[in-house]
Amino acid sequence: MEWYNLNKDYLAKFIKNDMKKHALFSKEGNMIYNVIYGFEKNLPEGVRSKIAETYPDYKITYTAKVKQSNRDIWVINLEGFKSIMIVRYEEGDIGEINSYK
Repeated sequence: MEWYNLNKDYLAKFIKNDMKKHALFSKEGNMIYNVIYGFEKNLPEGVRSKIAETYPDYKITYTAKVKQSNRDIWVINLEGFKSIMIVRYEEGDIGEINSYK
């Protein structure tokens, strides 16, 4: 585990269950957010199927789960034949963040 001082907060970076994780804590020790980096296999089945249904011509290559203030937000990288797309999934809603050709 590695610790970093960010302004008045503390960032912990570590690997658990073969997944990279980052957690930001306030100086009082309260967690501000955490991010878990993974792959398609780490997505819940409901999220995976919704993404596959919405973007059938894309493959899920990388995922990040952001947990902050009782919210679970998935950031998902998708690769198509000639493009890459980054989408956001939260409580059934999907939105495109960016796309690259």
